[in-house]
Amino acid sequence: MTDTPTLLARRDIADSLLMEGRLDEALVILTDEILPHFTETGEAREKAITQGRIADVLFAQGRLDDAMALHTERLPAVTELGDDEGIAHVLFSMANIRLARGEHESGNLQQIYEELAQAFQLSCQHGQPDAIGGIGMLLVQVLAMGGLRDDAMDTLNVVEEAFTTLRDVDSLARVRELRGMLEG
Repeated sequence: MTDTPTLLARRDIADSLLMEGRLDEALVILTDEILPHFTETGEAREKAITQGRIADVLFAQGRLDDAMALHTERLPAVTELGDDEGIAHVLFSMANIRLARGEHESGNLQQIYEELAQAFQLSCQHGQPDAIGGIGMLLVQVLAMGGLRDDAMDTLNVVEEAFTTLRDVDSLARVRELRGMLEG
């Protein structure tokens, strides 16, 4: 049996493969090596993290229903662990999948908003500027879709602060662009 540190290193390799676009290779490592170990050993936190990585690969492959099922399965685990960062990631991911499936056009904009708003709130409570920025940008767009321009602008101000803290020039440019669209 492989030890946990070795498997965590393998998960890092899978993350690198994912960034390189080598999705099938990443998926094999995650599903065949890492997930079975953490399932067998009962390491709930590591299992949930691994499931999240698998769901990210599935999303990138366009397997939206499979990715959603995995996030739905892992949400109770991260909730039970009290892992607010994990909860925020799951809710953001679920909302992102719903948008990709076009659910905002079929009457599900409210659920998407609620998932993003909760994820954004958790990220703000924990002062995570990277999560605030990423989640907030999507939340701003959903608020704008719902006609809540003032709320979108308020959220955009928080997002701008986060990206300023991170010194993320590219994201700040996107914030300015989005602000122009909201004002225009």
